[in-house]
Amino acid sequence: ALAMMQKSRPSLIFLDLIMPVMDGFAIADRVRLHPEWGSIPIVVVTAHDLTGEERRRLNGYVETVVQKSGCSRDELLNRVRDALKTFTMAEKGDVR
Repeated sequence: ALAMMQKSRPSLIFLDLIMPVMDGFAIADRVRLHPEWGSIPIVVVTAHDLTGEERRRLNGYVETVVQKSGCSRDELLNRVRDALKTFTMAEKGDVR
């Protein structure tokens, strides 16, 4: 995913935290260190129950955390739309 982002910048990143090789925390860290990617909204979608420390680690890095187990499809879509709207407004300089 990181290699692909160097070729084409996404508008939004959906990120699961539990993945093989590199977990979502490491991906978020790497994304935020890259100057051109710092403003890309990250929506974490996970079944993982976050500890307080994990929430602190994500604080400021992600737009929202959506728990898969407690989220309906419509709620997930609404959160994604909100993240995209915020990102689009920020890109245009129209932050309200």
